[in-house]
Amino acid sequence: MPQKEVEESVDFNPVALVGGIAFPGLGHILSGRAKRGVLAGIGVLGLFGGGLLTAGLTAVDRQQEFWWFVPQAGVGPLAFGVDWVHQNKFKVVLEGGPPGATRSADPDEGVDPVSRRARPLAAGEKPLKVVALGKPAELGLLMCALGGMMNFIVIVDAGFPTRRPRQSLAGSSTGGAAA
Repeated sequence: MPQKEVEESVDFNPVALVGGIAFPGLGHILSGRAKRGVLAGIGVLGLFGGGLLTAGLTAVDRQQEFWWFVPQAGVGPLAFGVDWVHQNKFKVVLEGGPPGATRSADPDEGVDPVSRRARPLAAGEKPLKVVALGKPAELGLLMCALGGMMNFIVIVDAGFPTRRPRQSLAGSSTGGAAA
């Protein structure tokens, strides 16, 4: 019968867990698995960044697309930062709405930097953002959400390392074949 050797411990690693929440892949790097952390970070940030490149900042919108933002938040503080920039730099105050309510600026509107109210664009001024519509918008939302869900798995893997048994053929009478 083959003997099993344990490659890793199963101890809870709170430092790696918090590191993984802070930045994709950082938990693995802090626990001594740098290659795994870098590859995981590239995967998560590639999905999230690809979604932003496909749909723009409108892909991350906590107010208008809350249920899409829930998995996107799994990317960590980066998702909250992108949402903050989107809410505070590219949206205008909703006139006559509840306090703090915002809306996306229309293509012919600019945003006053102090009051965040809509204003007409000056001659030659370009709109703040171009909103992705249709399939690119959906694909961008999906890619950012998949990046967040993938990072959740990466965080769990960093914080709760698993046992990986390694089969030893040293005492085996079958030479590795099934008995």
